[in-house]
Amino acid sequence: MITKKVHIIGFGKSGTAAAELLLANGWEIIISDDNENSSLLEKKTRFESLSCKVLLGNHKEALREDVDLTVVSPGIRLDSEVVEKRRNQGVRLIGEMELGWEYLNGEVAAITGSNGKSTVTALLGQIFSNTGRSAFTAGNIGLPVCDIALKTDEYSLISLEVSSFQLMSIETFQPHVSIITNVTPDHIDWHGGYENYKRAKANLWSNQTKHDWIVYNADDNVTRDLIVTANSLRFPFSTNRSLHQGAFISDDKMHFANLPGSDGNKNVELDLDIVKIPGKHNQANALAAISAALILGITTEVISKAVSEFEGLPHRLEFVRELDGVDYINDSKATNTDSGRVALEAMTKPVVLIAGGRGKGDGYSKLIPTARGKVKKLVLIGEEARQIEDDLGKLAPVVHRKTLADAINEARKNSQDGDVVLFSPLATSFDMFANFEDRGDQFRDIVMELV
Repeated sequence: MITKKVHIIGFGKSGTAAAELLLANGWEIIISDDNENSSLLEKKTRFESLSCKVLLGNHKEALREDVDLTVVSPGIRLDSEVVEKRRNQGVRLIGEMELGWEYLNGEVAAITGSNGKSTVTALLGQIFSNTGRSAFTAGNIGLPVCDIALKTDEYSLISLEVSSFQLMSIETFQPHVSIITNVTPDHIDWHGGYENYKRAKANLWSNQTKHDWIVYNADDNVTRDLIVTANSLRFPFSTNRSLHQGAFISDDKMHFANLPGSDGNKNVELDLDIVKIPGKHNQANALAAISAALILGITTEVISKAVSEFEGLPHRLEFVRELDGVDYINDSKATNTDSGRVALEAMTKPVVLIAGGRGKGDGYSKLIPTARGKVKKLVLIGEEARQIEDDLGKLAPVVHRKTLADAINEARKNSQDGDVVLFSPLATSFDMFANFEDRGDQFRDIVMELV
């Protein structure tokens, strides 16, 4: 048997998973990474003990090796120098998700979108786990696809969150059910423009056939335009209107009209109150996840139980505590204005809003219609504080604070019984925190320490 050689670019979570998968299948492994921190040095020792070649600090030495395949981690730009050089060498180049797909078994539902995709993925994953079949929730939400691939079988159910980065490097990836929640401008700098970002999202269904399905948001104009390119069967969802075929809400019920079934098309109704996570956007997320589950033949009993038990994701409208009649909500995952908008739409009480971070250059003025009359105080932190004040400062009094702890204390002073302190940053975390999880964890910890 001829041993094949692979160059894995990036030694993070995805690169590690790709290496372990290919090691299990007899490949010779070369891993390179620009970084050389202590955690990578620890992993280097472990993988070198498994006969891998690990090169840290740059990619130059790795590029001198002749290889049969290059696997690119999601955070590596496809126009980076190392990727371009491998491409110019004529080496096959794929992403970690595509690699995992080649070893994956079972039925796959893949979810993308600018906002809501993590919630849909987690909810669908919970539904899958309640079926009694082997079930996995993976992709951009947590476990890399390569981590689960060899654990799956033909009866497995897999819920995959897929980012625009991952979709840039697919070849044959073909989920049986695709879900797209919405499309708004995001990661524009990485993709080099909004049109490129939209094209990346549309790759989700590029390999689907008339035997596959796409579940899509009929209330989102961009999404409706994008799915015109799909060859798959279509199942829309809407929270604003009834649909002849699709999922919608009417009379406090979720309706799923003209679903495919072995005995012909069928209609399903479920009580809306089984959706415990707040906000109209989460009703849309539930419609999307349930539609996919029904298309895959999962029973309404399993679905209803799973949905009623689903409490949402950490850092996304996460209730932290009530103190002195004030609710404290952690929405650290809101890294753009569209996420902040849906958070504010879900609030039914006056809001003291803590916001700020590193901006994405698209401004905050479009938040005005939602925030007007709802936000009573703006407490701002981080690099983007001045821009947020410029765009939203006429809506409510503004105060700036240097640290998150100071901002929380200021918000507490300016709130009263019946208010909500909402931490929805509207920007990325990278000015002050490692990531949005770190930012949300710190918010939660500080709030829990309030006396």
